[in-house]
Amino acid sequence: MSLDIYRAVGNKGRTQLYGEFLFGDIEGWMRFEAREKATHTAQTGRKRKRQGEDDDGRSAYGARGNYSKPGKGDFSLSPDDLPSPKNPTMQYRWRGREIGEEGVIQSTADQSQFSVTFSGQGGAKISGTFASSYFTGSFNGFKVAMGATSSPADIETQWRNLDEAAYERERTGRWG
Repeated sequence: MSLDIYRAVGNKGRTQLYGEFLFGDIEGWMRFEAREKATHTAQTGRKRKRQGEDDDGRSAYGARGNYSKPGKGDFSLSPDDLPSPKNPTMQYRWRGREIGEEGVIQSTADQSQFSVTFSGQGGAKISGTFASSYFTGSFNGFKVAMGATSSPADIETQWRNLDEAAYERERTGRWG
C-alpha cells in the first residue's frame, strides 16, 4: 500500500492537494476538496434531504457521504482550506481502477466523499477512510519524505482519464 500526496500552487494563491495511491487491488488518484462554507439558507416548506438518501428519499447506494458530483472549483483550496492543527481533517474524492488483466475503471467512485486526518508535527501522520466496490476500510501512515510537486494540469489529465466517459470507451472496447 502506498499514498503519495502532492501540493500544487496555482494562480491567485489557490492550491490543489491530491494524492496518487495503491490500496490493495485499486490504484488511482484522490483529490482533496475545499471545506464547506455555511452558505445554505433555510427554505420554508422544503424537506431537507438527509445524507445518504437519493432524490426520492430512499437510501442511496453505499450511504457514505455527499453524492453530488464535484464542480470544477471544488478542488481549488484557499490557505484556510489546507490541513492545520485547528482543521486537521479534509474530505476527498477518488477515481481509479482495479489492478489486473482488465484494469476496470471504478466509474462511480467519485460520487462519495471520504476523509483524511493529518496529525503529528507538521502533519506527518495520516489516517483516513476508503471504500471501493472491492473493499471498505481505513488506512494509517507517516510522511517519509518531502518530494517534488506536480503541476495542476497533471492531476487534471489523470482525473479526466478515469471519468465515466473513459470507462465507457474501455467497456465498449472490452465487452462490445
